[in-house]
Amino acid sequence: MAAKSRPTAADVARRADVGVATVDKVLNGRAPVRKETADRVREAAELSAIMRSPS
Repeated sequence: MAAKSRPTAADVARRADVGVATVDKVLNGRAPVRKETADRVREAAELSAIMRSPS
C-alpha cells in the first residue's frame, strides 16, 4: 500500500473554500487578506498539516 501524499495548497484551498493563490498569500504573507479569510485558511492548513515552519 502506498503512503499517503502530503496535503497540498489545493487541499487547503478546498477545505477553506478559497483559491490556491489565497492560501499562498496567507501562508507566505505575500499580500493582505481579510482576517476572517486568513483565519479560515490557517485553520484549514493546520487541519491539513501543511503549516510551514517560521523562517
